[in-house]
Amino acid sequence: PGASGNESIPARGRQALVLLAGAGLAAYFVQNMFLFDTAATAPQLFMLLGFAAFIETWRPGGGRPACAATAESPAGLSSDSLPSDSPPAARRRPSPGQAAWWLAALVGGLAAAVLTLTAVYTLNYRVYAASGYALDALNDARPWEARFAAFEQAAAAFPPLSNELFILLLGEAQMQFELLDAAGFAAALRLAERHGAAATAAEPQNWRLYLVMADLHQLAIGQAAGPGGDHLSRSRQLLDRAAELAPWKIEVRQRLAVQYALEGRPQAGLQLVDDYLARAPGAARHFLYIRERLLESVEMQEERGRPEEGGQPASPPPPAAPSPGPPGG
Repeated sequence: PGASGNESIPARGRQALVLLAGAGLAAYFVQNMFLFDTAATAPQLFMLLGFAAFIETWRPGGGRPACAATAESPAGLSSDSLPSDSPPAARRRPSPGQAAWWLAALVGGLAAAVLTLTAVYTLNYRVYAASGYALDALNDARPWEARFAAFEQAAAAFPPLSNELFILLLGEAQMQFELLDAAGFAAALRLAERHGAAATAAEPQNWRLYLVMADLHQLAIGQAAGPGGDHLSRSRQLLDRAAELAPWKIEVRQRLAVQYALEGRPQAGLQLVDDYLARAPGAARHFLYIRERLLESVEMQEERGRPEEGGQPASPPPPAAPSPGPPGG
């Protein structure tokens, strides 16, 4: 009678249950080596651990497992196995240890439930809602104003997602510049300035943030659409910061060369391109278009017979080279 409850399970059955629980736990931890651990996987661990505990404590016939001899059950019997002629209080009254155990189980269960629900809301629901807004922001069929509004909703729903979406959205605005009307382009500039400060404060070392904002300001030079401001100096400021963080990235050198042309210094831009290609000749194809436009601007200046004047944009300024997408690695 003092034997452990799981001894009543046949040895073969105990082995099968142990193997099943061990395999489930092993699968859970192997999965977490390749996937992010989320609140959705936490209940799996709790159920597996609970199953393992159930195997250890379960015995046929119900009730709690047999226990060692105590003052209340000298023979090592549980209270629910006392003879039927024992007083009801002796068979039903929980011991202080049992009451503490049930209280701890209740508190632990409530704490686990609260933590799980909080994690589900924070890491699952908010991410899911932000992903839906992100899809709306990247939907080409929607008007640009609606796409920018969807971005604001995504950023509010889950801020850690906003910077990557910010780069993708402004990258698309730069690539589809010809499709933007004056209001849409002005909205893109406002979004860049409003969210850009928070984005660079959150990730000050992310050079792509500075680059994608510089693209818009370069496009805004000579445009009547956007809010007031010196776009030439703003793009220079952003590009200088990007060059500090990623001085030898092709995208950064491309925009710097365009910046020199916009400032009326195509010869300096041409020198920058040639210096870069001397170090990385394999990147020549990425600068073909820009280099041709820079050479055209240099020839125009020579025909006019005037030297370069810093801060005076060339007429007409060469546009940025077509980009396959937002700034990449």
